[in-house]
Amino acid sequence: MVDMSDTTTTTTQYQPLKFPVVTRQFTYRLLQRSGKVCLVEQVSTQAGHRYAYEVWVIQHRPESKFPDGSITPAREVAPPAESWGTFGWTLMDLKRAQEVFDRELTGTPKAPKGDSRVKGSPKGRHRKSPEGDHSGQLVEV
Repeated sequence: MVDMSDTTTTTTQYQPLKFPVVTRQFTYRLLQRSGKVCLVEQVSTQAGHRYAYEVWVIQHRPESKFPDGSITPAREVAPPAESWGTFGWTLMDLKRAQEVFDRELTGTPKAPKGDSRVKGSPKGRHRKSPEGDHSGQLVEV
């Protein structure tokens, strides 16, 4: 029999993702969040008009230590581009964005193989072109 009385469990505390998230091209404003799922409004940073809506499943990054001794704490981050269609979606319509948000909350299965949609992704999400162009152009899927 193993004595477990002195075993401790550590839980990593992740620094929450702070909104608005501002990039060179866009400002992302939080509309709704439940757990790790966020519904955000994507607004053009330069023009100031709404461009689209996005649904993010928040990712966790561990603490990072750099050669100069600086440390970036464990933190929440938006899903990276390579996981779009699995942990992130771009939609032009708020109603459709809300449907995807709700689907991710409830764990409703994504589209089955052979479906015309890619990984259950909604129409209008970012998708890499067959040539690997990363222009960020929205295409219908």
